[in-house]
Amino acid sequence: QPEPLEEVVVADAPPAAATASPTAAAAAASEPRSLGRSLRPVPACSTRNCRFPARHLGNCEPRLIQIEGRSSKEVKELAGAIRTLSGGDDDCYSESASFDPRCTHLICVDLVRSEKTLAALAAGRWLLRKEWLTCSAEVGGWLPEAPFELFEEGEEATRPFGKDGASTLWMGAPRMRRIEREGAGNVPRSLVGWTYVLSLDERLKPNARRLRSIIRAGGGRVWEEEALPHQEDCSNVLVVLPKEILAGAEERDGNPLRRSALERGVACVPPEYLIERLTQCAPRGVAAFRA
Repeated sequence: QPEPLEEVVVADAPPAAATASPTAAAAAASEPRSLGRSLRPVPACSTRNCRFPARHLGNCEPRLIQIEGRSSKEVKELAGAIRTLSGGDDDCYSESASFDPRCTHLICVDLVRSEKTLAALAAGRWLLRKEWLTCSAEVGGWLPEAPFELFEEGEEATRPFGKDGASTLWMGAPRMRRIEREGAGNVPRSLVGWTYVLSLDERLKPNARRLRSIIRAGGGRVWEEEALPHQEDCSNVLVVLPKEILAGAEERDGNPLRRSALERGVACVPPEYLIERLTQCAPRGVAAFRA
């Protein structure tokens, strides 16, 4: 099973807005199931395993589904539903614990602050409740995704994204990132425009490998060395360091990467800057994290 980066919180039932009444919350919890009964499968594209409906515009793209969940039994059942719906096509499902760059849909059985969740968010892919699969299986075909999207309206609609309650996910983020990708011609845009230099310090959380996956999923560029690029203009470069290095003056000044960044006027930020950029309605800018 996938290993959480830092924090896990179960998100089995569809959420209600933070200000919703108990009645509204109950209605929201039953919505995906009731919607599933009233919806019909989407006419499929004639190309094998294409995720788009019939007569779509643009290039075909194979459907590849990943699941984020802590219960191996439930994940196995949902994986079985995927294989049934795809006609036994094993290429439609990836059981990898890491984010697969080909992923088009992430099923969020649990709302987990993991590489898969953050990378799918960065990539602008569908983040869906498990009912999309269970209801599709009941009707014998792929139902439209939008009614099952992990989404709530309103700038204040947030949910805990970690067991300590310190992290939150703005519930408009999944839809905003998806629409952003679709508007750019099915290309991720969330982290475009920056080159990220990642520290290899073991205290970096998420670690460099996971951050590399998240950044690339969002269209960002990762510098492959633990050193600043040789280019003269580094105005679009960010150095990502552990918060411990940024917080302690003595260690901060003694870190070669941090010292090099200071000499060349390059901003250093903790991983939380990237995570906030992906998960919040009004993320803070580089200046708020810069050290």
